[in-house]
Amino acid sequence: MGEDMNYRAILVSILFLSWIAIGHASSSVSVALYPNSHAYVIRTYNLDAKGAFSISIDDISNPNPSSISLFSNGADVYTLSYLETKKTRQVMKSFDDLLNESIGKRIKVWTSDDMVAEGELIWYDGMHLGIGSNSSMGIVFKSGIIRMSLPESSAYKDEDYFERTLSLFGMAKYGGAKVSLGYPKDDLAWTITYDLIPNDDGSSAKFVQYATISNNGDESYDNADIMLTLINPNFADAYYPIRSFAYDYKYGVSNAALESGPITFQPELVGGIWSYEPDSKMDIPAGGSKLLMLFSDDVPLFKKFVWDTYIGENVHTTYNLTNVRSEILPSGAVRVISNGRFIGQDTISMLPSGDSVELFVSDAPQFKVSKQVLSDETGGIFNDRTQHTVTVRLSISNFDSESQVVEVRDYIPQYADFKLESASINPKQIDGNKIVWEVSVDGDGGVAYIDYVYSYSSRY
Repeated sequence: MGEDMNYRAILVSILFLSWIAIGHASSSVSVALYPNSHAYVIRTYNLDAKGAFSISIDDISNPNPSSISLFSNGADVYTLSYLETKKTRQVMKSFDDLLNESIGKRIKVWTSDDMVAEGELIWYDGMHLGIGSNSSMGIVFKSGIIRMSLPESSAYKDEDYFERTLSLFGMAKYGGAKVSLGYPKDDLAWTITYDLIPNDDGSSAKFVQYATISNNGDESYDNADIMLTLINPNFADAYYPIRSFAYDYKYGVSNAALESGPITFQPELVGGIWSYEPDSKMDIPAGGSKLLMLFSDDVPLFKKFVWDTYIGENVHTTYNLTNVRSEILPSGAVRVISNGRFIGQDTISMLPSGDSVELFVSDAPQFKVSKQVLSDETGGIFNDRTQHTVTVRLSISNFDSESQVVEVRDYIPQYADFKLESASINPKQIDGNKIVWEVSVDGDGGVAYIDYVYSYSSRY
């Protein structure tokens, strides 16, 4: 150990003897945001001159050396030091602090049951206040206090805390060498939302995609390159370039597996998985958020009025939306806005290119559908199974001023030998136990009827 320490001392001495002062080391930051509040940050420091360098890193909030990866391009890093500095800051006093400071002094409280208590605060146990007045004392529950007048005192107090910092020491082989630190973050998140703005006849719409980036931590990212991606970093090491290194806390020396750089994220390698990179750098302040408009497209749209047994009693206004883009559309809420007014929303879930989704947007109260079982007859027994014949009537009313087409979707209880025997209107489609009709209904209270008969058998 003694020889090792001597070697390190000689090495540091040589470095200082050959020191070429570096007046400035510019930095840049890249942030890749993955699903489920998972992010990876790379901060790169550009060394202006050849020679020894020392970088004090104060833009990484409370760093954890065990999770930091070290990369270099044209530089050798000899030490990565991790320091804790005790500091003091002012914080607001808590309710308990203020009450404890007021013991022995005169206070006044108002409670939720319209009681007012005024006098000396005799004691406080965290839940109750003992307030004395003349020869009596009243007990007030802390939870019932809605307003309180206390003696004059400072609302702030000093609080000690530890600030963690990192520093790098090494040798740049040439001017323009780079050193990068990469580390994961779990306090950055992003969500996708959409606006769908139909035109007057509902045949097309403006389709807008937004991303909201939320920074729930105390670290800011200034003038940062951002990438949003759906890829899961657990399955793609190229997108999550963590490299571990042995760290000697006693001597502050890192044994880093340094990699040549620059280290970048490469969304073109995703191969069909959605990724997005803004055209310009951006700031993401600590505790703040950023709203980005990612695209605004004109898309074809198909509007229908739909009644569906499983959706509920009401007829719904639906829009059939097709993904006309070359990439997948991430999951998100779709707000539908008509004539500047929000009329409803639905969600999409990972819509691939070329696929369509039906959005159930809002109720269409101008329609009413009722379902009646007119008869349920039991026939003979065949192969130990009882035969059943059921007659159903669907009534579709239209209170709009014009005739409208309503798509009616009715589901039959799933029997192995279910069979549609007859229908007053031919179905548009039969899919398993779902029967679909398109019905034109006259306006001003017009009613259309669908009568159909189905059969099945049971063991009783």
